[in-house]
Amino acid sequence: RVLFALVANRAVAPMSKLSAAEWAGQDTVIPGLTGMDDDHAYRAMDLLIDADTCGRVQEAVFFAVANLFNLEVDLLFFDTTSTYFERDTEDDGDDAFRRFGHSKDHRSDLPQIVIGLAVTKEGIPVRCWCWPGNS
Repeated sequence: RVLFALVANRAVAPMSKLSAAEWAGQDTVIPGLTGMDDDHAYRAMDLLIDADTCGRVQEAVFFAVANLFNLEVDLLFFDTTSTYFERDTEDDGDDAFRRFGHSKDHRSDLPQIVIGLAVTKEGIPVRCWCWPGNS
């Protein structure tokens, strides 16, 4: 029900997850949902991510959207960029994300991430990836 509330919120009155939780808990009536807070929203999204280990939900959403918008996805363009974080240190550990690397913004003094974007011939984004800043 929490995932339904988040989707309904995006369709009716898009807000942050914190505001969506307040919206679902106070401003609307969703049968089967007696209350909701931002922790419920984040846990529900984590559950959805964990359940989609093979990417079937992502694939189904992609093809539904491609069909809905008549997107031609026979040719995709791909580009990367980087963005930095206003902090002095990079993340620690093997799975660290904010790392020092070659900065396209000429800010090698700040940790960053690398962002990849695939778009159609018309420039419609179809997929986004993020990698550690030293990728």
